[in-house]
Amino acid sequence: MSTVALYQETSTVLLNASLAWMTGAFFARIWLGNCAGNWRDTALHRLYYSVLTATGICILSSFCTLWAEAAVMSGATLWDARGAFWTMLTLTHYGRTGLCGLVTLLGLGCAHFAHHRLHDRRVYDGLVATFLLVFAFTRVSVSHAAISGQFGLDVWVEWLHLLLIGLWVGAVMVSGWLVLPCVLVFQKTQIHTVARFLNALSRAATIALAGIVTTGAYNAYRGLGSLDKLLGNSYGNALSIKLCLVAVAVGLGAINQFIGFPALVELANSPNSTDAQGKASPGAIHRLVFILRLESLVLLGVLTAAAVLTAESPPAIS
Repeated sequence: MSTVALYQETSTVLLNASLAWMTGAFFARIWLGNCAGNWRDTALHRLYYSVLTATGICILSSFCTLWAEAAVMSGATLWDARGAFWTMLTLTHYGRTGLCGLVTLLGLGCAHFAHHRLHDRRVYDGLVATFLLVFAFTRVSVSHAAISGQFGLDVWVEWLHLLLIGLWVGAVMVSGWLVLPCVLVFQKTQIHTVARFLNALSRAATIALAGIVTTGAYNAYRGLGSLDKLLGNSYGNALSIKLCLVAVAVGLGAINQFIGFPALVELANSPNSTDAQGKASPGAIHRLVFILRLESLVLLGVLTAAAVLTAESPPAIS
């Protein structure tokens, strides 16, 4: 793999991961609105600063992907591509769309900085949701899906697929690495408040997964043309690896879905246990966090495989 290709794929992984984190944090903050306790306040505080960090990473990685594309288009090295960078931004569809994406991310960052001045939370939520939707569209409008038209069915399906992936991956990462660890800090956390968050997470993951399977199947058929091309080419091989990693992540998610989440919810609703009405079970939370973190690492592999797919030419299109 060339240096330019490695640079391009790495920046794409960081872009997709940061976008997923921002999407997951957006929904996590809404779910936490239905919870109570010191753990929720701590989680909201950490979410705010994590989103600012993720936005900065997304801006930087978006710039890097544009730089890498300038190097690819000009056939130059990364350093020598500086001369072609401005030309690409102003004269190509990829550059203008990427520039629009950067402006959208800057608007998202400004919305986060100004959120304390927005007295109506619905205004803030609406701005963040709009910026995330627009930025996701700028990503798919320069993908393989846009070959048949900028506003065709392929683009909208790919857009929905990207958003659902962001919801699933982001919700898992944010919950496992940021939100649920806050529960362990406070020994008197009420279980039923945690159960509300877990119920929302479970429903969102189920809906997202159903949509990912549907849109993913459509995208795979569009890219491959037939199942015979699933193996024996770089695009099909990367897609196969991605599907295997998704299957592993689904299996890990099923452990929490059918064992971890119900156990805590049942404990929260138990009328016969003093502990059930008082303190959250550290052991149960630890198990949930461990599985979620393991699932998030597998999903990071999914994002890596997806970055490889964006750099490969689908057999059906070729």
